[in-house]
Amino acid sequence: MLRKLQTLKSILIPTIFILVFSMVLLLVIAFARGYRFDLINKKFTSTGILAVSSSPKPAKVYINGEFKGVTDLNLTLPYGKYEVEIKKEGYSELKKTITIKGEVVFSINTLLFPKNPSLSPLTNLGIVKAIGVKDTNQTILISDTNNAQSDGLYLFEPSRQPFSLFPPLKTIILKSALPSDIDLKLTDVYFSADNKQGIFTFHFTDDAQSPISYVMSLSDAPEPLDVSLSRDNMMSIWHEQKMKNDLKVLETFPKKIRQIAVDAFQIIAFSPDETKMFYQAKHEASLLPIISPPVIGSNQTLEERLLQANKFYVYDKKEDKNFRINFSLETELIKMQQTIDLLTDSEATQSAELVNSYKESILALVKWYPDSEHLVIKNGKEINIVDYDGTNKISVYSGPFDGDFFTISSDWNLVIMANLNPQTNPASDLYEVGIR
Repeated sequence: MLRKLQTLKSILIPTIFILVFSMVLLLVIAFARGYRFDLINKKFTSTGILAVSSSPKPAKVYINGEFKGVTDLNLTLPYGKYEVEIKKEGYSELKKTITIKGEVVFSINTLLFPKNPSLSPLTNLGIVKAIGVKDTNQTILISDTNNAQSDGLYLFEPSRQPFSLFPPLKTIILKSALPSDIDLKLTDVYFSADNKQGIFTFHFTDDAQSPISYVMSLSDAPEPLDVSLSRDNMMSIWHEQKMKNDLKVLETFPKKIRQIAVDAFQIIAFSPDETKMFYQAKHEASLLPIISPPVIGSNQTLEERLLQANKFYVYDKKEDKNFRINFSLETELIKMQQTIDLLTDSEATQSAELVNSYKESILALVKWYPDSEHLVIKNGKEINIVDYDGTNKISVYSGPFDGDFFTISSDWNLVIMANLNPQTNPASDLYEVGIR
């Protein structure tokens, strides 16, 4: 009998040890994977992690109205829906509704913008028109203040020199080198695919006279080349080069997206990191899911994959998400859009000036912010920044500015054209709006 008890004991002890060890191991694994015991409901529930960061920091984080800490912050939360608020005194706020899922890390990385941005002068030339050079931080400035020594066209590029109040301007051409009856305010520019040259078209004050066009370099200063007779052909060639460049970027997107993009998208601009595209739908179409199921922890904003003609969207190739972007087109752009809609593909290619003018006019209203996560949108007399999924619109500037021009500097600030003292100053200048 004693021997049987000893045998049973020798079996039970290891068995109990193994069972206890297995239970502890399961609890450790469950804990590591985000499962917690809910004392109220008396059961195990799955949890996820919310990682919140901000720039600038620290910023206060509220979950369902309750203060949880400051950024950067990691929170373990049970499965469910939450209202997240990120606040910093003197800065814009972020409000977002998210759903935390078990065993998933959801990240919120937000930029907060000052409610009262600084305003710094960048030029003292006196300008009547500014034209941004796409995909660069360069700007063509046109001065026409009845000063024979300074009126003309200049290339502006922000300086990073710490003691340079007004960055030096590069002269492209002076008004004195052009026919005397040119109206510089009507000047338009068509840039080459590499943005190193431009076809500058000058219009006369007398509408009966045909415009004159010159090819001029933005990087050096050779003599202007008169291309008035070959202007349309050159623009068509440059337009085809731009389309080829767009197709090279498009090749990095999923094949199914490339196929529908060629047929149904008017691509306006790729994001700086080339992972997203801002486009207009040419006609109704449907984007079938490519990544299924969706990427874990991906953007939770409701997307729109049934495209409506002439509406604007952003497609994100990393997460295979498509979002509608709402903003108002001006009357002239609507008319231009209707004209383009009537063109065949071959006619649209030949009408490079019209198509380019339309895209540039859209880019005068909407631009990518350098982080590739936001769009900057001009809405009447104010400038907004919105997340690339169309949510969280913030007004970053509503002060005085010439509504025909704004751009973004290399250090992520706004650059506007404004006349802050019109009673004594006949012309505008460039100013930097410090939003970063």
